[in-house]
Amino acid sequence: MNALLRRNHYSTPFNAKRGLVHLVVGLSIGIACFQLSRPVLLSILIPVTIAWLLTDILRMSFARLSVIFTVVFAPFLRDYEKSRLTGASFLLMGCSLSYVIFDKEIAALAISFLAVGDPLAHFVRDRLSKSRIVFQSAGEAAACFIACITIGLLWQHYANLTLDVITISIGAVTAAVVQSLSLPLDDNFTIPLCTSGLMWITQMLSG
Repeated sequence: MNALLRRNHYSTPFNAKRGLVHLVVGLSIGIACFQLSRPVLLSILIPVTIAWLLTDILRMSFARLSVIFTVVFAPFLRDYEKSRLTGASFLLMGCSLSYVIFDKEIAALAISFLAVGDPLAHFVRDRLSKSRIVFQSAGEAAACFIACITIGLLWQHYANLTLDVITISIGAVTAAVVQSLSLPLDDNFTIPLCTSGLMWITQMLSG
């Protein structure tokens, strides 16, 4: 099992599969932010987040549960996630807190940035794996920004967002910068919160 996780961690097909799940889950939450009322969405999102987080914590304390968890989710786990919280836990916590703290549109947009920007950045990093580190970082940031600004403008047009282009652009830049930094916390947690925070500040200053 350890060999499988190590192989997954460096496998391009694995990264593509994980990125697809990341995209689907993140966009589903983002779309739900627009379609559902705050009480309804929170009544779903918070229990799911708590349940997953508890499972994630308990499986690190109980060997049998850890084995079952690893067998079931091995196709999506990186090797280091065997002994720490998974990216899914950080994603759910980041999305939940963003929606609890910030305006509905801001939270939905930040979550969508995470959903599309992070997987594309990792895809580009894989493609540039043999390049110098500076080119990898620049490529990641550019890919994340392009993905975020694209989904942001699409949301603005089709979902009739009240957020202006400047606010959306600030959010896209923030997501790209946070994604490219090596912060102590998982970027599934930091991207939605930092992006939401900067867009909220921009909106307040422009209002």
